[in-house]
Amino acid sequence: MVEALVRACPNLKRLNLSAAHYHGTPGSDEHLCTVLAQLKRLRSLALPVCAASDGIKNAERSAGDVPALSSPLMLGLKKSARVGLQTYKAESEPRDSECSRSLRALLQGNPFLEELELTGSNFSSAMPRNEPANRKEQAACSWAGQIGDSEVAELGGLAFLRRLTLAQLPGVLKGTGLLQVAMKCRDLQVLSLANLGTLKNMTYMPALIEALPHCKQLKDLRLEQPYFNANSRFFQALSQCRALRRFCIVSRNGTFQSDAVMSFMESCLDVIMCHMFMAGSLVVCRALQKALQDRFASQRPALNVVIYPLLHEDLALVIRDMPLLHLEEITLFKSRVAEDPPGLWW
Repeated sequence: MVEALVRACPNLKRLNLSAAHYHGTPGSDEHLCTVLAQLKRLRSLALPVCAASDGIKNAERSAGDVPALSSPLMLGLKKSARVGLQTYKAESEPRDSECSRSLRALLQGNPFLEELELTGSNFSSAMPRNEPANRKEQAACSWAGQIGDSEVAELGGLAFLRRLTLAQLPGVLKGTGLLQVAMKCRDLQVLSLANLGTLKNMTYMPALIEALPHCKQLKDLRLEQPYFNANSRFFQALSQCRALRRFCIVSRNGTFQSDAVMSFMESCLDVIMCHMFMAGSLVVCRALQKALQDRFASQRPALNVVIYPLLHEDLALVIRDMPLLHLEEITLFKSRVAEDPPGLWW
């Protein structure tokens, strides 16, 4: 089907396949990435993470992952397997020097991409619109686990990249690829990261802190991670993004330091949107929100501050009162490639 589309529309500029689920044969001429590499005028692309994976490691590990339990002493120590979705397990040795051949072929064929979204096929944001917050993450596709730091580093070759979304990439462990993107993609203006690496241990945080000061053109930042510590180190790094206008943090069990947020807003004079949906009591969240509004609203008439517990039962009411522009463009997670242009239906 995609081959027919490419033949019929060779000048296609925007393509959204994020809702698909694709496992292909790596290196073949019929692989999705190989086919899409023929679209030389492609500028915006949304793909499921598994479509960029070679999937080779899964086959290699299938036999090696089963431990030998021939000893009678070990049989009683074996844990029973849970019945459910197949989940990804991080390797003990990250694949720093390897990169998906499928993804590399795609990037080499489309070096002028300005917008790229790689989203896990099972990803569901914890930030809903009209329903309670999502309290449980869906298991990532096993093929998506093969897209890690080395693959993200390859994205640094996209010199014209302006918008990047990475969601549900459990293979991102060190975050070194994010640093490469920040250093090489000088025009990056919008960055959205969600559920990267191991969810309970945000191991890519040091690399993110190192990468942010290189994002000189960054205007919008959205971060979603179940356990995110918005501490002073993070906000000090973020304060060096001088072009920043809007930022949103979604973290079900996340914490924040109020004084660090205040200092950040003091140093970044152009920030007009601060949305934080994390853990913490309603009293603490409201106190910080009021302090920010009282301190900066007179200087920034367009300032919109919303700080609220993500799991609070009244979250839906808070969302309804938020400016629709911010809600649609950054706060709610959704694919924005090839979406309807503003004002199309009215």
